[in-house]
Formats: sequence, C-alpha cells, structure tokens
Amino acid sequence: MKAAGVDFDAAYTYPNDLVDFEVSDQSHGAAYRVLIPLQQPLATGAVYHHYGGSEVGWQTFVENATNQLWSAPGVGGACPDMFSTDYIEGLTIGDQCLLLIVEDGGPNDTDGLADGVLTALGGIAISMGPDASQTSVVLSKNTIIANGLDRVTITVTVAAANGLPLEGLTVAIADCEHCDRIIILPFTDRGEGIYDSALVRWDPIQGGVDRLYFSVTDGINTIQLGPVELSVVAPPRPNGGCTVGDSESADSTLLLLLLLSVLSTWRRRYRPPMMF
Repeated sequence: MKAAGVDFDAAYTYPNDLVDFEVSDQSHGAAYRVLIPLQQPLATGAVYHHYGGSEVGWQTFVENATNQLWSAPGVGGACPDMFSTDYIEGLTIGDQCLLLIVEDGGPNDTDGLADGVLTALGGIAISMGPDASQTSVVLSKNTIIANGLDRVTITVTVAAANGLPLEGLTVAIADCEHCDRIIILPFTDRGEGIYDSALVRWDPIQGGVDRLYFSVTDGINTIQLGPVELSVVAPPRPNGGCTVGDSESADSTLLLLLLLSVLSTWRRRYRPPMMF
C-alpha cells in the first residue's frame, strides 16, 4: 500500500484484499459494470471502501442512480453473468459475487474525470472500530438511592461490526442530566471487550430519573451510546432521635420561638399589681 503511494486504511480490514482496476472503451461518463468474485463471503457490517486520491483518502462507496452495489451467492465458486437477474441490489450476507456499477468521472472514479477511463482501487471492508449495533450498556440495577453510598455498576460490552470483541478502547461518560450530583469511577478494561465502572449519586431531584450517555473510542472511530435511564430515590428518613426539617419548617419554628420570647418579656414587664 505504501509502495503504491497509497496510505493504509488503518480503521478497516479487507478479508478479500484489494482490487485495483482500470476499464475503458466506453463513452465519456458512462457507467461501467465490474464483476468481482470473493474468496470470503460477505459478512455482517461489510461495506465497499475505495481510495479517492491523496486529498480524499479512503471513503465508503457512494451509491446513487449510476453508482450501485449488487451481490449474488454464486454456484461452485463461479459467479453469474453480470447481467443475470441473480444479483440483488446491496450487499447480502453470505454472498460471494460482487457486482459494481461505477460511473466514469463520478464520486467513485479515482481520477474523477469523465474521460472514458475508469480507475479504481477498493474492496470489501470491515470496520475494526467500535460499532454501536454490536455494543451494549448494562446497569447492575435500575434504581439508586441518592445517599452517596449506594452504588450501581455499569458494564459496557464493545465489539466491531463483525462481532469481534474490542480491547484497549477508551470508555467514558459523555453527558448526563445531573452530572454535578454524580460520581463515576474511570472505566476498567476487563478484556474480551468488557469495560466496567461504578456510579454513586446524592441530592435527589424530584422527578427521579437520570439519563446517562457514554462514548467509546479507539482514537479513530467514536460512537455514542444512550440514553440509559436510572431511577433516583431519596434516602429514607431516620427513625427517632433528632431530625432536621426542611427550610420552611425551620423558618416557621424560628418565628414561633421569637413570638414566645416576645410574649414572655411583655408579661414580665407589664404584670398588673396584685390586689389585697
């Protein structure tokens, strides 16, 4: 890849390697059909990536009326004729025949020129980064007591588009509705794509639901997860002993004490004389 002057597509793997081709002999701007037999069948999460030149780099195949991807199962290692009705538009999991329809001078032509010559370098690609459809967030329980002591364990399981577990990633909380009342420990990589952390909460908010959002990144690809809802309940009031009221009850008690003090002082100063 480097020898050919092309930067390596580090975020993807190519199970069928790359295909570098040039076709011509049609009118300028024509749509060419290119049939590619695949050694490995199409897998979950497969896309077609092509090299768009040094300024564009690697990109996903652009699909429109004159740029399309079709696939067929194939029989005995042989692919149907490129005009066969066996081909179905899109990439079907398990198929081993890929039919490209690429426009000369279109978004998938490497030189971008409608010059009667189509040049392209690309292949079936599988992302090696975290995939949201293969990633999950699980809480050890759905309710937390907001006393700063109760704890909820957060487990994030991360995989690539093909289901391969991913290690060595960075998992963190991205956003939450009451972040100033939440403490989340750093996530620990447990291996096999499993990351966990713990959360504590205090100062309950009336309404009782926190919505949590998380991010997962490998330094190149980043996915966002959530919202994950966590119900928040107030800690139980202690039984017996001294209790501390809310601000309104405290203010009322203070006013009552002041009033009693004033009445007591008035009675001492203005007690009527005793009659004999």
